[in-house]
Amino acid sequence: MGSDATTTIGTKLTEEAGRDAIHVAVMAVRAMRTVRPGQHIGIVEPGWASPAVQNLIGIADPFLSGTIETGEWFWMLLYPRTITTLRHVWEHPDVPSEEQPSTPTPAPSVDPGIDARSASWGWMDAYAAGLGHTSTQVIEYATRYLDEGDNLCGDISLDGTDIPDGFWDHYQNVTGRQVANEDRPSWFSCSC
Repeated sequence: MGSDATTTIGTKLTEEAGRDAIHVAVMAVRAMRTVRPGQHIGIVEPGWASPAVQNLIGIADPFLSGTIETGEWFWMLLYPRTITTLRHVWEHPDVPSEEQPSTPTPAPSVDPGIDARSASWGWMDAYAAGLGHTSTQVIEYATRYLDEGDNLCGDISLDGTDIPDGFWDHYQNVTGRQVANEDRPSWFSCSC
């Protein structure tokens, strides 16, 4: 008997291995869009995960029964042998350390071959899909919201929708329109 589960988890076994126990690095994240248990996912920006990212680093909790809806918290199990330390407080090259102060980032880290505008389009696509809309619809709604305030009764209803950290930075990258910090609402509302 005998493969060590820590070295073989995530691969097919070549022999009967008996029993073992392993540590799995997990982190609590929120769904940027609907996610299925066991689906491969990655970080969109700190605290938010989606299957619609280039760098997949783990799976959604495979033990859940039912889909994880946009905005719901769940465990992400990181891929085996990818963390750099394990003390029940772990580190991973693609996840900011918990000891770092939590500050909004202008855009998620991306492959150097992808420019900031393309990365922001990808972020907007994932965010909008989680709301059941296209990124173009959400960007148009945000633009109208900035121009007209909460007097919107548009063809898409985002009334009461929280706007996650980073949204306005991605909006600026995509549209080229600068939005001052004091002009950045944290949710959409409609006064109709």
